[in-house]
Amino acid sequence: MIINPILSFFTSLSIFLILGPYLIKQLKKSQIHQIIRKCNPKSHLKKKYTPTMGGILIIFSIIMSTLLWTKLSNPYVIFSIIILIGYGVVGFIDDYKKIIYQNENGLSNFKKFFLLSSIAFIVILLIYYKFNDQSMNKLICPFLEEITFKNKIICILLSYFTIVGTSNAVNLTDGLDGLAIVPIIFVATSLSIISIISGNINFSQYFNTIYIPYANELTTICTAIIGASIGFLWFNTYPARIFMGDVGSLSLGGIISIITVLLRQELLLVILGGLFVIETLSVIIQVTYYKFTQKKIFNMTPIHHHYELKGCPEPQLVVRCWIISFILMLIGLIILKV
Repeated sequence: MIINPILSFFTSLSIFLILGPYLIKQLKKSQIHQIIRKCNPKSHLKKKYTPTMGGILIIFSIIMSTLLWTKLSNPYVIFSIIILIGYGVVGFIDDYKKIIYQNENGLSNFKKFFLLSSIAFIVILLIYYKFNDQSMNKLICPFLEEITFKNKIICILLSYFTIVGTSNAVNLTDGLDGLAIVPIIFVATSLSIISIISGNINFSQYFNTIYIPYANELTTICTAIIGASIGFLWFNTYPARIFMGDVGSLSLGGIISIITVLLRQELLLVILGGLFVIETLSVIIQVTYYKFTQKKIFNMTPIHHHYELKGCPEPQLVVRCWIISFILMLIGLIILKV
C-alpha cells in the first residue's frame, strides 16, 4: 500500500526534526566534536567544535519507521536492518576511538575493512544459501537483457563489492556540509521507485525488469531513509550544526547498497550514485599515480578538496555536486525505462 511509505517518510522526518536539537545539545555538552584531519584544507578548522555522530539519530529514525510501517516477516527488511545496524556499529566504534583518543585515524583500515567485509559476507551468505531466492542469481543490465548466473560465487562477489564499496564511497564523500546526504536522498528516491516497479508483476513486465515479490517493503525503507536524511539535512546545511560521522556514512552507504543488491540493480547504482564513484575514483587515481611517479594529479583527494583548494566556495561546490547527482538520478531512471 502507498500509505505505508508515506507514513514511513513522515515518521522518520518527524523523529529527526524533534530529537535533532536535543541531540545537538547533548553532543555539545559531552564535547563530541568533529576531529579535523591535519591534511584537510585550513578552512575546515572552523568546523572543529561542530558536534558529530549525528548518524546515530539517522539510524534510530530509519529503524523506528521500519518497525512501525513494514512487515518484519519480510526477509528483505531483516537483511536491510542487519546491514544498517552492523555498519552503524562499525562507524560508531571508529568515531568513538577518534573522539576518545583525539586521533583522526580511529579504527585501522584493516580492522574497518575486516569488520565491514565480515558483516557483508554474513548477510550475503544468508541471502544466497539460507533464503535461497532464485532472483538473486540474476543481474539487471541497462540496455541489455538480464543475465542469469549459474555460479553463485560470481553473484556473491558482486554483491560483496557493491556493499563494501558503496559504504566506503559514501564515507569518502562525506567531507563537506550537506555534500553526501543529498545524493543519498536522490539514490534512495530512485530505489523507492525501482522497488515499486519490481514488486508489482504488471509494472515489472512493462519496464522489462525482474519481478521480485519481496521488493514492496523496500519502498517503505527507502522513504524512511529519505525522511531521516532530509531531517538530518535540516541541521547539516552550510554552516552545519551537526555532522553524521562514520556511524552515519557507513550505515547509509550500507543500507542503500543492500537494497540495490536485493533489487539486482548493482550496475545502475554506478550511475545513480555516480558522485560517490567519482569521489572514490579520484582517490584511487591519485594514490596509484603518486605511487608510480611521486607526483599528484589533484591538489588533494577526495576530489571535492581539490576544488576547495582551487578557491571554489564550499556552498557553491556542494550545490554543484547536488546538481550533478540529480542529473545522474534522472539519467538512471531514463535508462531504467529503456
